[in-house]
Amino acid sequence: MFRSKKIKVAFLSLVILLVLGAGAAYAAINIWPSVGAETVDILRGILGDQAVAVVEDSVLKTQDDIRQLLQKIKGGAPDVQWTGGEITESAPLSTPTSSKPILTQTPSPVRPYFTAVPGVPTLAATQTVSPSPTSAGWNLPPATALSGKKNEAQWQPFITSNGQVVAYRTFIAPDPQRSYAFAAVIAFDLANTRLHFLLGSEDPKSDVKVERSGRIPDQDRQAGFLLAAFNGGFKAEHGHFGVMVNGVTLIPARDNIGTLGLYADGSVRMGLLGQDVPETPDLLAWRQNGPLVIQNGSINPQTDSNDPQDWGYVVSSDTATYRSAIAISQDNRTLYFVVGPDLTLPALAKAVAAIQAYQAIQLDINNYWAHFESFEPAGAGLKAVPLLDYMKGIDDQRFLGRYIRDYFYVTAK
Repeated sequence: MFRSKKIKVAFLSLVILLVLGAGAAYAAINIWPSVGAETVDILRGILGDQAVAVVEDSVLKTQDDIRQLLQKIKGGAPDVQWTGGEITESAPLSTPTSSKPILTQTPSPVRPYFTAVPGVPTLAATQTVSPSPTSAGWNLPPATALSGKKNEAQWQPFITSNGQVVAYRTFIAPDPQRSYAFAAVIAFDLANTRLHFLLGSEDPKSDVKVERSGRIPDQDRQAGFLLAAFNGGFKAEHGHFGVMVNGVTLIPARDNIGTLGLYADGSVRMGLLGQDVPETPDLLAWRQNGPLVIQNGSINPQTDSNDPQDWGYVVSSDTATYRSAIAISQDNRTLYFVVGPDLTLPALAKAVAAIQAYQAIQLDINNYWAHFESFEPAGAGLKAVPLLDYMKGIDDQRFLGRYIRDYFYVTAK
């Protein structure tokens, strides 16, 4: 009996040490992001996803409590720290583009069980959605400011190609409880850019054998052609969300899960696979990553749910952390990438609704994994420029090498 008790005590001590180690490793992400992120992944394999998620939640919520306390003491909120500084001139909401026609989606009724957000324009529950007519101009939908921050919801030129603007940027401050929280937004013109999906060298893991270099092909790594890259979704074991590339299904699709589809003509569709994302022969790739955050122009109430099966056994939806999302406009012309610190899932959803996205999916979370880079010429090669100051030095050339996780990149057309 004594020996049995000693074994139990030793086992309990080991568990406590591992849990404390997980918390320390997660806290270290703020100091050594790459080491902390990898350590947390290792501990997930030892303790299990749910156990480590509980620890992550505890650490992040403690950090958030401290930040909210400091906010009350100091007052105010810092400006958005773009890499390279703020652009002072706001851009027009429409810019000339090519007259090449773009595909539009079939009109569909808005589901009445999706909820509106005060101050954010949404579609009426009984309204039938009709795509905007194809035109020569890029009618970038206006964004709605949710706070009093300077330049919020003002679109500014960000990336040019062949002498014209193909991407704009802005930010939304969606959380009145956290004035320091913001969501940076990049809007791409899909008539003049193309989105690509690339498997990581290791993830998403699958028993199906396919070529996976984790590296952007040489023909796309040209100055002025390769424009930007950003993170993909959760690891395969954190949700088992479906993945298909070049006709090969690595992970089977899950029902009623948000899906991004890429087609041979360069068009992008987002929604439910087989409905909003038609499974036609020209569908090159699709990636799932949890329920739709925005569906048919309205916020999904599941964003308030903490069901781990919905969100991939990660931190709770009400936990403030670095989060990212991908979204598309109603006419499928504008693609959005959204990323920012101190965001709960409901706050992220409010930010995406404020830019009038029609469909949206959360991508990866936490400061190491939620990452965006644009590319500039550097000698005979390219240099990656992180979007936000906090991203600098966090493996900020990752997409120019062989990367272990899946990701997206954008080229000129």
